[in-house]
Amino acid sequence: MSINKFKSIKYHEVDLVSFFVGYIQCKGEDVSEYLIKEKRDWFEFYAKAGVNFSSVRIDLPTNDIGVFDFDKEKTFRFSVEAEYILPFNNNKWSLFLEPTYQYYKTEKGFKSTNPYSHSTYFLVIDYKSIEIPIGIRHKFFISNKTNFFINIANVFEVVMDSKIEFESGKKLDITPGNSFMAGIGISVMDRFTVEYRYIGGRFLTRNYGAYSTKYQSSSIILGYKIF
Repeated sequence: MSINKFKSIKYHEVDLVSFFVGYIQCKGEDVSEYLIKEKRDWFEFYAKAGVNFSSVRIDLPTNDIGVFDFDKEKTFRFSVEAEYILPFNNNKWSLFLEPTYQYYKTEKGFKSTNPYSHSTYFLVIDYKSIEIPIGIRHKFFISNKTNFFINIANVFEVVMDSKIEFESGKKLDITPGNSFMAGIGISVMDRFTVEYRYIGGRFLTRNYGAYSTKYQSSSIILGYKIF
């Protein structure tokens, strides 16, 4: 073989194997190729817990208050996550499903803004559900054991006996729509994760046209890879 033949070899597996196979065959010897397949874990499972920081705003134009703004509440969340690692781009992309138990409960009195009225409206919100984010994750590897990641997902929801109650006895069933979620986090030692997550505005009273009830939430989440 000429020197130019050696110089033209590209440092890729296909080119190197082709070169050596050709060289051995040129010598009149038998060739056997052995491909070592990397063992991969396609699925990973996590147990997660965290804190939600959530608030609710109710717009009711026909009321003499107009806007009911509830204070931001801190509540706990618990979830399990199944992650499927996609077989391309060096394991940087994956899909995930994370059923999550969350709740938000608050109560507050609002004084009328009408100078001719001394009414006070007292409301209680009791909101419990299973959130089901289904989304995609992209990882930025720092080392074999550490990576940063970003998540985006659509969040579906199963509501459990949740209501908004007025002091007058009136009740509104909470019937939320889907919402959008985005998060950023870090995985260390290929075992522990920390993530900040934001869920965009979710409307809770779709079945009541006069009420526009918007729920917003952000979370700090700790995770542990089970296997």
